[in-house]
Amino acid sequence: MNNYENPYIRLQTYYSWISRGSYDLDGMSILELHHYTQIPIDTIRLDIAAILKWQAAINSKYDGDISFIPENLENRIFLDFENIKDLFKENQSDGDMSDEDSQFEYTIADMLNRFDPDLEEKLLNGGFDHIPIDIENCSLTESDNFNIALSYDESLALDAIRKDITPDKPSPITKTSFLQIKDSYRTIHDYQELTSRLQIIDEAIKKKKSLSMNYKNSIGEILKITFQPLKISYDESENLYCVLSVSENKIQVHRLDRILDLRPGTEKVDAGDSSIIDSIAPQVWGNCFSEQPEHVKVKFYNEANVWEKVKRDLACRTKGHLYEKDGYLYYEDTVYGISKFRPWIYGFGSSAIVQEPKSLREHIIKSLKERKNRG
Repeated sequence: MNNYENPYIRLQTYYSWISRGSYDLDGMSILELHHYTQIPIDTIRLDIAAILKWQAAINSKYDGDISFIPENLENRIFLDFENIKDLFKENQSDGDMSDEDSQFEYTIADMLNRFDPDLEEKLLNGGFDHIPIDIENCSLTESDNFNIALSYDESLALDAIRKDITPDKPSPITKTSFLQIKDSYRTIHDYQELTSRLQIIDEAIKKKKSLSMNYKNSIGEILKITFQPLKISYDESENLYCVLSVSENKIQVHRLDRILDLRPGTEKVDAGDSSIIDSIAPQVWGNCFSEQPEHVKVKFYNEANVWEKVKRDLACRTKGHLYEKDGYLYYEDTVYGISKFRPWIYGFGSSAIVQEPKSLREHIIKSLKERKNRG
């Protein structure tokens, strides 16, 4: 299968090329993306249209107020406004040009914000193929930087090079500061605050001290919480840190990106038993320590290196049962966080067959049918 059939790889590729173009050139057009990536131009048009429609939907839902999104995470693409304005003016007859330019600009801006069907049709038909596409708030700070999507094996190789660097053993790469790893599509490039909070939490864990924080929960409520941190959990797939504690024999999970402020606690709290966390850690997917466990059983076909990938991905799942039977590879385990387990299964496509639980199997079948109907 061509890697570009994977939409996530295409998105990484677009980000790499458009972010480069945003600094070296006046953006990068669909024609240029097609030339450099060899992705079919119809596919690129559909992808860009989907991104713009998604952005317009967010603008519409929040009435243009997206202040809740951290500035360093707000990487949004846009078609060059002036080029679109000129293009539409060229296609207008003299009789249609009676409105003031300001009114015309408002109309175009409104079309972009709502992603008007006429705009989408023109994009899909190639009318904007030559228009530059830019990225706002791109994380790059120097024009000689370039984002490259790494495969799993490439990441391992680069990590091995870095670990091999010691004062008495110089790296084969004389200057490694230019190598900056983008952990995931949700990565934060300004780690100063994150590092500070991790250090505060780590010190509290070691010294068995309580912490107090203002915390915004999933529905936007701000809570004042004093707790005894026991563990720091990291979800690699989403580049998301959480601090774990135990209260009334239940695991409490707090995301670091929702902590508004963090300080030493002024009161003593019950630390709880950290062994509760340790006992289920190998079975937790995506920081879902507090979710209800479910038993899973999945059958994998022996094709396209599927078995090798399964064994590699499940190496840390020490409580799971991985075995071969009748020409198939089976994985059985108790899973905390079935919603995070599900995307992992999706990654194997038709090479994975869910046997248990029935609800997961039915969810995947329903999803596949919906995708087929949309296609």
